[in-house]
Amino acid sequence: MKTQNTDIINKVKAFIDSIDVRLSVTTLFFLFPCFYASAKPQECRQRLTFDQNWQFKLVENKEAGTQKKTRVTDDTEPEQAQVTASEITNGNSGKQAFDKDFRNVTIPHDYSIEQDFQPQIGGSAGYLPGGLGIYQKEFVLPDSLRNYKKISITFDGVYHRATVYLNGQKLGYHMYGYTGFSFDMTPYVNREGKNVLRVEVNREEQSRWYTGSGIYRHVWLEATGSTHIRNNGVYVVAN
Repeated sequence: MKTQNTDIINKVKAFIDSIDVRLSVTTLFFLFPCFYASAKPQECRQRLTFDQNWQFKLVENKEAGTQKKTRVTDDTEPEQAQVTASEITNGNSGKQAFDKDFRNVTIPHDYSIEQDFQPQIGGSAGYLPGGLGIYQKEFVLPDSLRNYKKISITFDGVYHRATVYLNGQKLGYHMYGYTGFSFDMTPYVNREGKNVLRVEVNREEQSRWYTGSGIYRHVWLEATGSTHIRNNGVYVVAN
């Protein structure tokens, strides 16, 4: 044990010597678990890709049909460039964009580009509609992750207004479409049996440029020990 602790201390010293910054006692406190975890592989963070084997369906397209929309240009301010559902007059489109059943997709995925171009929607959305889309993924937790204390799901980007559920329990809601986010799945994940992850995406607004719709960036399944650095918990601030 004494030799192991000495190795950990040497790792910390080597790290400090390799960078030209002053580390406070608080910073060292948070960095120490990282080096300690390297001596105990079963407690290290694991990050696995979660892009495969998703299912998707477009359940509602409020932008289909005849619409009345606010003019949006490249000079419009962001807060004025949003066209909400209340500003859209729906008509009968005459067809559904997709069948009602789920179909297989791989993430990243954009369900706007899969729909028909509609001139009345306008150039700010690339003449493509959005709508309410639902993603679903059934999975069994990999054996290598089952003994970890914390299990989380991380999305690099969903456009937008994403509500995430695991096994029928709401994990959280993320409104903004350009930032990544993460939710803790630990209280609701089945470590032995099947899990169902569901993501509802509500893209009924238009921006000043083409945004696309859906889970348009990568998804990650992450596992850590009970003591860990939280998501986006390490960053550099200039003085």
